Amino acid sequence: MTLLVFGGTGFVGSSIIKRCKYKEKIISFSSKKVEIISSNKKKKINYNLSIDYINKQKKIDAIFCAATRYDPKKYRAKPEIVFNNNIKSILKFIKTIDAAYKKVSKILIISSYAVYGDTLKDNSENSILSTENFSKREFNYAFAKYIQEKLIINFCKEKNIKYNIIRLPSIYGPGSTLNKKNAHVVPSFILQILKNRKNMNVYGTGNEKREFIYIYDLIKIIIKLRKVNYSDIINVGSNKLISIKNLLKNIISLTNSSILAKFNNESFSDVPIRKVNYRKFNTLFKGFRFTNISSGLNETIKWYKEKL
Repeated sequence: MTLLVFGGTGFVGSSIIKRCKYKEKIISFSSKKVEIISSNKKKKINYNLSIDYINKQKKIDAIFCAATRYDPKKYRAKPEIVFNNNIKSILKFIKTIDAAYKKVSKILIISSYAVYGDTLKDNSENSILSTENFSKREFNYAFAKYIQEKLIINFCKEKNIKYNIIRLPSIYGPGSTLNKKNAHVVPSFILQILKNRKNMNVYGTGNEKREFIYIYDLIKIIIKLRKVNYSDIINVGSNKLISIKNLLKNIISLTNSSILAKFNNESFSDVPIRKVNYRKFNTLFKGFRFTNISSGLNETIKWYKEKL
């Protein structure tokens, strides 16, 4: 089996490649290059040659991950860029797969809880999604992920390809961004603290509760889902929420920092908690043990200390 990773230089994509490169051949697509990866060997090829290469493989699993180019500041400053980049990336993915779709056995798509919007109900995979529920602050991102899902479902049904759409909370862990401008909550906090800042201004009230998933847990789940022989949408998560305020306290404690954090008290969401139903996941992954937040944060902080 050959693995095609679209978004291979991103956080999730590079983590998948790191885990799988010694066991199978990988074709990695990013915005700037296409690479054939096997063990520690890398070979760049142009896009047109990559299509020929895909057609020479017996069977391929394709994963669309990252490639979303989610810059938190662009959410607010230029939301149309977030939308356009997400749509362009999924269309290029479909174009690539379509050229060799007979070789593709399974497609996995990384999606987001953002498609549920700001609702207090227990969101399941069968929930009817409505753009009216999308958060005003992340509307373009949520709408783009919604369209990505619809495009992939329609494409896979047309071509008779099995698929899994994986809806996720925020991902954190070793290998995340070192650039504060592109950082989500966890890496943003860690970067500011490790760079010895004395004060930190934090968006929101601190009382908002969210869920986070450790990158290595996600990779294990993706690997297992490749073996699932049916198409489905699945919410992935531990159902363990933490307030942003307590998350920050954990990071401050683990880094022995004396930084002073000030919340600006502007709510970044219309609901304090986003509820998600995990019955389907708990049935498929019975007994799966998620990394607890303190352990995951500790390993993440160690990685950042090594890299900075």
